[in-house]
Amino acid sequence: MRETLGDVAYQAATEEGRALSLKDTVAWVRPARGSRRRPARGWESLTPAERQVVGLAAQGLTNRQIGDRLFISSGTAKVHLAHAYAKLDVHNRAELATLASARLEPPA
Repeated sequence: MRETLGDVAYQAATEEGRALSLKDTVAWVRPARGSRRRPARGWESLTPAERQVVGLAAQGLTNRQIGDRLFISSGTAKVHLAHAYAKLDVHNRAELATLASARLEPPA
């Protein structure tokens, strides 16, 4: 960082950072967010990535297969599934698949 900014600018930024309170530091690092556009729970709460992962998991794909298909790591697929489980209040892939199939069936 010092090499990029130069000695004087680096020193000034360091001193400015040290002078910030914890509250100001957190506010600077974490930009203010507007209101959520999605609800906290239910199908509408899922992000587009979570929806994709849920759909593939409901088809029986493993985390590794999901990762390969979506060009993400299996760990990222696992994280998306964990978030979807919490948002949909399910505990495993079987519950998720049942819920997804009921959700995706056309109305009678």
